[in-house]
Order: sequence, then C-alpha cells, then structure tokens
Amino acid sequence: MRTALISMGILAIGLVMLVGTATAGDDENMEITPPSATIPYDPSYVSYSVYIYNISNTTATHEINATVIGGDPGWSADHLRFRFTNETGADSGWITSGTNWNWGTPQTGDDENLTMDVKAVSGAPQGCNYTIEVTDVGGEICGAAETAWGTVVGTSIPEFATIAIPVVAVLGLFLFYNYRKRKEE
Repeated sequence: MRTALISMGILAIGLVMLVGTATAGDDENMEITPPSATIPYDPSYVSYSVYIYNISNTTATHEINATVIGGDPGWSADHLRFRFTNETGADSGWITSGTNWNWGTPQTGDDENLTMDVKAVSGAPQGCNYTIEVTDVGGEICGAAETAWGTVVGTSIPEFATIAIPVVAVLGLFLFYNYRKRKEE
C-alpha cells in the first residue's frame, strides 16, 4: 500500500512537470536589451530594444506601457518620459510612466520588435537609478512583463528662473549703487 502511494505521488509529480513544460512554451515572453543603460536629460534619449515573442493572441491589438516602479532616494515616476516605436514606424510620442500605447498587431507572425526611447526631465536627480517595468497586453490577455534599469547622467538644463533671478538681483544691485552714487554727487 505504501509503495503504491509513493508510486502514485511520483507519477503525479511527473505529470505536473510534463504539463508545466508543455504549457511553458505557449507563454508570451519579452526581452529588453540592454538591460541597463544611462539615461540622458531631455532632449537626448537612450534606446532600448523590446523584443516580444511567443505572442499567443496575434489577432488582437496590443498595448504596451513602461512604468517607473522604483529607484534611489529622490526618484519619481514623473522624472522619465518614454516613446515606443513599432516595426511599421508608428510611434507613441513622448508619454509618461504608466501610459498605455496601442502598438497594433504583430507584423511578423508571433513576435514583434519595438524600440523604447527613454529620457529624463530636468527635475530628475543626477546619478539616480530607476527601475522600469515594461508590460505588453494583447486583447484581454495580460502578456509579458520585463524589467529594465537606467541611471540618469549628464548635465540638466537649468530652468529659466534659476538663471533669471540671480541676473535680476545683480542688475538691481548695480542700478541701486549707481543711483546712490549719483545722489551723493
């Protein structure tokens, strides 16, 4: 009896493993290269290649999004902008974290190559590392998700007020001292 139970247990485990490997090939997958990159400030950007394959729902339109899910202290989802381009050349324009873009249906069977451009806005802290999750959804089926990383580097362009206030202050001091000098004469 005990031997029969052990044999049935081993058979059940083997059956689960076989079913698991049979269905694993049907899952949608995604690869992002490079997995990590340096993200420059706007107007420059870095490009990631997003390869989606084993797409099970090839007739439905697909949506993709990139969401900033974490980073170093000081990170914010508002610090990065994304632009996706599909194989036909259509692009999403610059979108914010978590915004879906409908890239259409696969052009070459059950796979699609997309390009994801990423840039940092001027408020992003230099040297800050970001974790980006990219998700593809086809029809009602939630597809692949993959993670990429990026570090903001470069020199941010200061905002107008950062330059204007000191210039106005120095000009004001110059005019004030010039006025005092004329008044004394």
